[in-house]
Order: sequence, then C-alpha cells, then structure tokens
Amino acid sequence: MKLRTLQRKHTREKCALQKKLVGLKSDIAVVNHTLSDRGLKLKAVNKHVERKKEIESRLRTKRAKLKSEMNGLTRRLDREKKFAEKNKEIEELKKEIRALKGKVKDLKDTNDYLISCLEDGDENETDECVHGKMYDTNMKKASYRAILAQVGNLLQTVVGTLTKSTVVKTPSKSTAARMTHELSVLSSIQTVECLLQASVATISWDATTELGHHINEVHIRMADGRTHTISINRLAGGKAEDYSNHGVKAIEEMCQTYADFHGMSFAVVHGIVLSKILSALTDRAVVNHKACQLINLHFGLELIEMNCNMHVLDGFANEVGSALKLLDTKTRLDIVSQN
Repeated sequence: MKLRTLQRKHTREKCALQKKLVGLKSDIAVVNHTLSDRGLKLKAVNKHVERKKEIESRLRTKRAKLKSEMNGLTRRLDREKKFAEKNKEIEELKKEIRALKGKVKDLKDTNDYLISCLEDGDENETDECVHGKMYDTNMKKASYRAILAQVGNLLQTVVGTLTKSTVVKTPSKSTAARMTHELSVLSSIQTVECLLQASVATISWDATTELGHHINEVHIRMADGRTHTISINRLAGGKAEDYSNHGVKAIEEMCQTYADFHGMSFAVVHGIVLSKILSALTDRAVVNHKACQLINLHFGLELIEMNCNMHVLDGFANEVGSALKLLDTKTRLDIVSQN
C-alpha cells in the first residue's frame, strides 16, 4: 500500500518535473535564439565600428596630407608675395630711372643751351641783325627747315656748297634755339585764340613707343575741324596718371603763355578755355578712360568721352591724304601719298 502511494507520488513529481523541464527547454531555446540574434547584431556593430575606425584612419591620413600641402602652399604664397613686392619695387625703380634719365636729358639740353648763350653773349648784338632788324622771314624759314630736318646749323656751309655764294650772317646755335622757342610760344597763343573764338572743342591724346621712350601727344580739335597739337612730351610710363598730368600741364602752360602775352589774368583765360572743352576723344583702352576721369577731377569738368574704332592718328593721316589729293587735282602734279 505504501509502495503504491510512493509510486503515485513519484509519478506525479516526475510529470511535474517533465513539464518543468519542457518549460525550461523552451526558455533555453528562447534565450539561445535571443543570444543568437544579439550575437549577429554584435557582429554587425563590431564590423561597423571597425569600418568607422578604418574610415577615421584614412581621414586622419588625408588630413595630415592636406595639412602638409596647405603648409607648403602657405610658404609658396609667402614667397610669391615677397617676389611680387620685389617686382613692384623694381618696376617703380625702373620708372624712376626713366624719369631721371628724361630729366638728365632735359638738363643736358638746357645746359647746352645756356652754354651756347654764354658763348654767344660776347658777340656783338648787331651780328644778330640784318639791315637794322632781326633775321628776315626767309632766314627764319631756312633755320626752321634745318631744325626740322635735324641737320644742325649748316646753312652757311650748305648755301656756299650748292650756290657758290657766301651768306654773311647766319643764326648761331642759341639763336636757332630761341627761334624754335618762339614757334612754341606762338603756337600756344594761336591755339588759345582759336579756342576763345570756337564754340566747342575736343581734347584728345595718343601715345607711342619710340626708341624705348613713351611719347605722348595732346591735341585740341575745334568745332570747325581745325586741329592743334598743344604738346608732345616723353612720359615716365603709360599709366592714367601720366596721361592726365601731361594733358593738365599742357592746358595750363598754354593758358599761362597766352595770359602773360596779353597781360590778362590766368584764371580768366583758364576758365574760358575749360568752358570750351566739352569732350575727349581717345581709343577704347581702359587707361584712357581713367585718365579722362582724372582730368575731370582736376579741372572739375564732366567731359563727354568719345571712343574711336580706328587709331587717332589714322584720322590725321586720312585728312592729309585728302588734302594731297585735292592739291594733286588742282596742280596736276603726281604726288604720291601713303595713307
């Protein structure tokens, strides 16, 4: 009896334990499945971390390389800046040298002129007169032609050689120089006279390089078509300041000469002349636009800027060509002109 009771008890306990074992196996399976999922996720996370570490390593390498390149570029930029500053200083010094060379040449010419005047001072003043007056028109014309042809004072020798005649009195070097200066003064007076009579006028300038020198010309053109060259000068450079300073100086010297000659006030002459100049004609270079602005700023003007498609001097050449053709038609001479 007791044995059966114990057997039934063990059976019940066995069933309970089996049920509990089944539950534990189920729990173990769930835990194993959970652990398996977490293991997969952990592997994925580990791979992601490793990939990030690899990317970070590559970025650090690239950053170090870029930093090295940036340092090299910075050093190169510093060297380029130093070279640029040195080149700028060299250009400024070259301009100063050109300007000083021009001044030296001008001073040398002035010195030669003064020496010739001193040498000429011991001569009798009557040597510069013919029949009680200054040299006649023909002698002045001959002197001017000799000066334009750059042959020097060879009038007496040339005349004696070609005509077997003797010219008793010819202008000395200093006298010929004074004659040339007279032409410049008369040209300034004539230009201002034309401006005072004109309704409007146009200022123009053009530069060229000859034998290493930058030569600039300033012109005034009246409404009736007459054109006057008021200044030709060698400039230190080709900047807007160089052109504007040349134009301003040419106008002011022209007005001062006219005022001194007629005993008038410079301010009055200067004001009238500026009131007649209403426009500026140049080519399309940016430097000329800037030069025109500087002239406006200096004189307080508002010049109308006109640009030409062809070179400024081409217009003068065409006008000369037309005049020669007209002369050819009138005189029936074969005149060859190159346009």
